[in-house]
Amino acid sequence: MAVRLLAYHGARSGEICQLRIDDVTELYGVPVLRIHDKFGSVKNLFSVRDVPIHPTCMGIAEYAKAAKGPWLFGSFPVWHNRLGSYSAMVRRS
Repeated sequence: MAVRLLAYHGARSGEICQLRIDDVTELYGVPVLRIHDKFGSVKNLFSVRDVPIHPTCMGIAEYAKAAKGPWLFGSFPVWHNRLGSYSAMVRRS
């Protein structure tokens, strides 16, 4: 699911990895991903945005409802309180 979000939304891997369940929401009747810097970093100020969910990825809403814990993708490694960061992936290998 995470790879599909990367491919269809033009988001960076760190942005997708730090999504929480609450970041999959609806604004004005449109399902969106809320990408922000509350729980991790983004590249710059303009990277904070609401991205409409592509029709191919609409299953993410159901996935978010079924996810346990605060993180959307809770199985990614954590390093220095950053979920799925590059450093965490390198350290685990």
